[in-house]
Amino acid sequence: MIRPTATVGSLVLVGALAACSDAPTSTSAATPAASASSTSSPASTPAPSTADVSASSAASTSGTASDSPTTALATSTATGEEAAPPPGVVPLPTEFVTIDKSIKDTTLGHTITVTKLARNVSWPQGQRAQAAAFELVMIEMKWKAGTTYSAPIRTVDFALITGSTYPNRPDASLDPTLVAAGWTKLPESLVAGQETTGWMVFKVDPKNAPTMRLEYTRPALKVLDANKTLAKKVFPLTLVG
Repeated sequence: MIRPTATVGSLVLVGALAACSDAPTSTSAATPAASASSTSSPASTPAPSTADVSASSAASTSGTASDSPTTALATSTATGEEAAPPPGVVPLPTEFVTIDKSIKDTTLGHTITVTKLARNVSWPQGQRAQAAAFELVMIEMKWKAGTTYSAPIRTVDFALITGSTYPNRPDASLDPTLVAAGWTKLPESLVAGQETTGWMVFKVDPKNAPTMRLEYTRPALKVLDANKTLAKKVFPLTLVG
């Protein structure tokens, strides 16, 4: 059992890279986490293969998805008749499909709301082979990390499922373009109590898949000071089809 309300219990993240069933598992000791502010800032380094998390005994809560947030969308003005765009900069989409669907993990208190979807996004120059084989898909999400446990929301725990042999993972090909255009890229990790809205880009196989769903995988978490394990769980969300 988890300790009484005023006590913080330590956790071990059992499946650090568990964004799908074929991901490896690992274990690391954890330290207690302090409460976080409501404003998030993107992480500057990739999520480690193991992560430190801790638990409080606050009652389990679930976030409530708010209305679709408004995001300022900046686009490249370069055209085929103008000078070539700077390296890493390509035209960004101007039309989107409104989704407004949410994943709620009531155990951790996380809420993940998908607000917009853009398909067949332009590839950066010099990646013709990739462009011929894969589709770039952009998804705008609002993350709200719960406070029941200090387990974060992490980019590595997301995948797009289209019927391909392997899950489609987030891709960094458009990161320089998003930054240059002033778009918000979702952080590698969002700690407990914070929230943010931004974009995630996926490299998808096959192109123009008729069905597509987002999967968020909560890795297994073990409470160190109590005989309790929070099981790994996959949360699917249909986007297309």
